Amino acid sequence: HYTLHDYHDHSDLIPEDVEEETRMRPPRGGVQTTFPMLLHKALEEASLHGYDDIISWLPHGRAFRIHDTKRFAEEVLPNYFQHQKKQSFLRQLSLYGFKRLTR
Repeated sequence: HYTLHDYHDHSDLIPEDVEEETRMRPPRGGVQTTFPMLLHKALEEASLHGYDDIISWLPHGRAFRIHDTKRFAEEVLPNYFQHQKKQSFLRQLSLYGFKRLTR
């Protein structure tokens, strides 16, 4: 049983009203590294740090999977997100518009 998803790949879109200078300027004050950037870093470094059995990209590279939620909370979250709260991580995913894919 599979669920139909309305996924659209927008990874190559750049807002036209954002100037090059604005895109290249680092953020000022507050959070220096955004949640999506931390998540991407965690996924990119998963095999390097031996986490790829815990979290990894799906083969098409447009989604990821958490294979072991307990180990994810204990080993990955503290290293990238400075906490061990799975619910906080899920809330951040939701706030940034991530959708859960089901089979």
